[in-house]
Amino acid sequence: MENIKKLSEKLRQPLKTPGQGIFSQIIHTLSARERFVLSIFVLAFVTSGIVLIWNIQQEFLIEVPTEGGSLTEGVIGSPRFISPLLATSDTDRDLTTLVYSGLLRASTSGLIPDLAESFSVSEDGLEYTFTLRENIKWHDGEPVTADDVVFTIEKAQDPTLRSPKRAVWEGVVVEKVDEQ
Repeated sequence: MENIKKLSEKLRQPLKTPGQGIFSQIIHTLSARERFVLSIFVLAFVTSGIVLIWNIQQEFLIEVPTEGGSLTEGVIGSPRFISPLLATSDTDRDLTTLVYSGLLRASTSGLIPDLAESFSVSEDGLEYTFTLRENIKWHDGEPVTADDVVFTIEKAQDPTLRSPKRAVWEGVVVEKVDEQ
């Protein structure tokens, strides 16, 4: 019975953990040289921990652009024709790529829809049908329609315009099915 009382008294006492006093005693038992080496190891441990956390943060950080701002792109040469139908130099092509959208655009996985919501190709590969996205607008707020696409292709085929793209569009017939 007496053993049970002693045990219950010990269980009621707060748990003693090594505190600052023990670490202080351990450090004071070390020589000056040992304390210096220990402080170097602690400093190296903390520094490597910070570098490790920094590298992990940089590896998994995803930068998200803010809305607005400006983009400055340098080009070599002077732009001459800032029109996709007339662009002949690298400067012209770079600027038209930045300014204009097409039905499709190039990506690492091939051609993907840009102004087009979707497109299909006939089995014989001779007929392409594009459906424009809804609510696409010109810079002035006017809607982009199928008429605009027809107009652009007909301009590319116009011999008086002398577009370098004319040969690509020669023999192509364009037909509007509806507004999209």
